[in-house]
Amino acid sequence: MPTTNDNSIVTKGILRYFYEKLSNNINTLLGKKVDKVDGKGLSTNDFTTAYKNKLDGISTGANKYVLPTASSTVLGGIKTGYKASGKVYALQIDSSGNGYVSVPWTDNNTTYNLASTSANGLLKMLDGNTSHFMRGDGTWATPAGTTYGVVSTTANGLAPKLPNNASQYLNGQGKWTTPSGYTLPQASTTTLGGVKIGTNITVSSGTISLTKANVVSALGYTPPTTNTTYALATTSASGLLRQLSGNTSQFLNGNGQWATPPNTTYGVATTSSNGLMSSTDKSRLDQLWAKFDSMVFFTED
Repeated sequence: MPTTNDNSIVTKGILRYFYEKLSNNINTLLGKKVDKVDGKGLSTNDFTTAYKNKLDGISTGANKYVLPTASSTVLGGIKTGYKASGKVYALQIDSSGNGYVSVPWTDNNTTYNLASTSANGLLKMLDGNTSHFMRGDGTWATPAGTTYGVVSTTANGLAPKLPNNASQYLNGQGKWTTPSGYTLPQASTTTLGGVKIGTNITVSSGTISLTKANVVSALGYTPPTTNTTYALATTSASGLLRQLSGNTSQFLNGNGQWATPPNTTYGVATTSSNGLMSSTDKSRLDQLWAKFDSMVFFTED
């Protein structure tokens, strides 16, 4: 039988064994621990070199998003708070993020009564009867039948029954008759009528036309078929007018040149040459005529 001392020895041995085992496990765990750094938390060791290289390859601002301005062709953002001006009202945002525009208005509903003989108004409700029409007193009713007689020389009316004869026409007496004849008046500047076909006109199947032969016969010669070139007019032959000079003080002289006519200066008329009347002579002439008008002439009867 083991003694008390033996039991003590066994117990100590067991305790030592577990102590050493626990101590080795603790040391192993301590060798794998990550020291805590202020401001940082602990995580698993899964950030590899590949991840690091990938992160370094991303340029600054690569994931930055700039919201474009909205337009008729671009889906984007808008600003709120635009100042109201006249009939332009600002866009506002409520507490739920919903946009709205507050437009001031006044309830001006207008109430109309039915139209009457004294005032404009609403049309009375339709009664659903297609044979009814709105009368002048505002009621729906069937119009009284209107009977027309045949037209006559004293009253308007219906045309008489068609005779089914294309050669007959309705005359002034309201009768269908075949016209005895029609005389076409001669055309003039005031009368719509007929004309006669003269010479040098071709008629074929009722169509009037002018042929080249007709024109040649009417003119009496064959017009040239090629362009005619004219030279400038000279003293020996007619021709084209010389190109305008653009100077309003110049005129075309007898030599076909644009030139400014020489000034013509006239002196006072003398006993030996024609000329202008002087103001002195005009005054004397007026005085002479005045005396002439006051003179009395006697004649012998």
